[in-house]
Amino acid sequence: MTADNPYQAILLQPPPGDLTGPYPALCYLKSFAARQGYRALVKDLGIEALHYLSRPERISGMLERVRHQCRRLETAPALDAEKQGEYGRLLAGLPAHTHPEWVSQSIQLFRQNDTFFDYRRYKQARRGLNAFFNLLSAAHYPTILTAATYPTATMLKTMDNIQAHQDPGVNPYIPYYEAVLFPFIAGHRPVLVGISMVFANQSVQALVLGRMIKARFPEIHVTLGGAYLSQWAMTADDTHLAQLLSCAHSIVCGEGEQVFTDLLARVLKNKSPALQ
Repeated sequence: MTADNPYQAILLQPPPGDLTGPYPALCYLKSFAARQGYRALVKDLGIEALHYLSRPERISGMLERVRHQCRRLETAPALDAEKQGEYGRLLAGLPAHTHPEWVSQSIQLFRQNDTFFDYRRYKQARRGLNAFFNLLSAAHYPTILTAATYPTATMLKTMDNIQAHQDPGVNPYIPYYEAVLFPFIAGHRPVLVGISMVFANQSVQALVLGRMIKARFPEIHVTLGGAYLSQWAMTADDTHLAQLLSCAHSIVCGEGEQVFTDLLARVLKNKSPALQ
């Protein structure tokens, strides 16, 4: 560990998560590791990605994409049932009040105590948040998401379908990973990145992130953990376990404090001094 590389591990809480109640598990891992002399950083990607994606310029881009898709469908001679469903989703993303500045400002209201506890303004902010996720779903059809939900690995059924969500056309979080998260990881050069899969709705993002980080940063050890991942891994057969391990180098099941710290110690021991 050096002055320009202060963190040996980065622990990621993938989206969507809970915007009103951050899950404490990764903070426990960080604190336990710190008592053993190791330094980790926790990042809540659900919060960070929301603020990145809700910038007015990004909302404007999504609005234009949805309008373009609407025009394309409106000029078609006929729409089958699937295309009618797509058109309905597109229209749901284009309410009259979806204005980039208004939506962005509405989301910012949740960060301010005086407006958060003002019920009238809170309701206004909630309408803005709902409008934003309707737009996000329309712009990334057929992916439908809300502030707290995303298609799960069980819904997508196969690892190929899951990894298809590396496509920014169907996964709205990819631009955030590419523009913000990956440069951050490259700049800090940790020896280990841990990804927590606490809830089913985080499963696709966790597996996509694991596969992308593993491919982009081959020198970094990627590990998966979390309550949902633990249940999945402990009941998986060899085929499904191999699929999970295609997205990471290791898996931590159950209570992770000691296991994570021991894993970090082993990874550090096997790295050259220049990477520590």
